[in-house]
Amino acid sequence: PAKYEAPMSAQLQELYGGVVHADTELSAQGLAAAPAPDPANLPDYPNHYYGMLLENAVVQSVLAAEQAGADAVVVNCFDDPGVRAARSVATVAVFGICEPALHIACQLGRTIGALVPDLPGQVGYVRQQIADHGLGDRLLPGGVRTEGKPFVESQPESDTHPEAMAERLR
Repeated sequence: PAKYEAPMSAQLQELYGGVVHADTELSAQGLAAAPAPDPANLPDYPNHYYGMLLENAVVQSVLAAEQAGADAVVVNCFDDPGVRAARSVATVAVFGICEPALHIACQLGRTIGALVPDLPGQVGYVRQQIADHGLGDRLLPGGVRTEGKPFVESQPESDTHPEAMAERLR
């Protein structure tokens, strides 16, 4: 949503402003028409129809950013929704946060694992992401695990008390 764009843009500038060229503008932009999943219906989280709507919204957002003059677009979701589709139509660099994170993890060690939100189907989804990126042989046996607290509880808690989640992940 638009209410998050200014605070996220400021956070991007604070975190990365010192490592990009002085002429580089960092900004966050929400999806123009993001489909909203029903939090009360989390068993449908991996719903294919919702996924298709989300991917379309991401592709449209990437194309709008490209038309506005962006040189690159980062899709800020570990599921990397719409990244492959956007790459097929955009001329700017498009990447999510999952693929780079997995490859960096592989540079740091011989085997990798992932801690994921406790959402239905998320463990299988991330295992498949790892395989799709050609890294399945690097995954520890049982190497994708849930965070340990239901997402409907942990996500709101992370906004107000992030130390609790950090402690559970540790």
